Amino acid sequence: MPPFVILNITIALGRLQLGNGMENMWPILTLCLLLLVSPWLSSLQHSKDIDKLLAASFLTQAITVNGISLPARQLSVLHRAMGNIMRGQFWPAVTFDANWLCRSPDGQFWCAIAQGETQHQRLLITWSWRSLTEERARESLRHDAKAYREVFGQDDDSSNRE
Repeated sequence: MPPFVILNITIALGRLQLGNGMENMWPILTLCLLLLVSPWLSSLQHSKDIDKLLAASFLTQAITVNGISLPARQLSVLHRAMGNIMRGQFWPAVTFDANWLCRSPDGQFWCAIAQGETQHQRLLITWSWRSLTEERARESLRHDAKAYREVFGQDDDSSNRE
């Protein structure tokens, strides 16, 4: 329900309270506040659900490196970046994408790209894999100083170079 509709209902109900004072308005105001906040809380829960589905799907993946299959569970996930989430009216997500920066046991960097979409009320997730040089991995985190420090243990000093 749009916020302006809730506000109009609150005002209309307040006008019906003829001379009873504000103490009778608290239940109505509380209900309206709950109606305003519930979509936001629902959105947070759906994002957590998508993250859990992504993690479970990731563990079932395998990448092929030089003809050798490497299970995704052997990779270290260094950083997770959620992209766009388009929500539907009756389903938490219609489409979404995410990029995860990973490192294999031999030190190779990988970008795991997840794309999800709802089909027949089921969320289908597909993964694509791209190998990255260390330079590209660093560049992918350049705009997130905290993530950069967590992954590489130092600040990005490329802005100081000329």
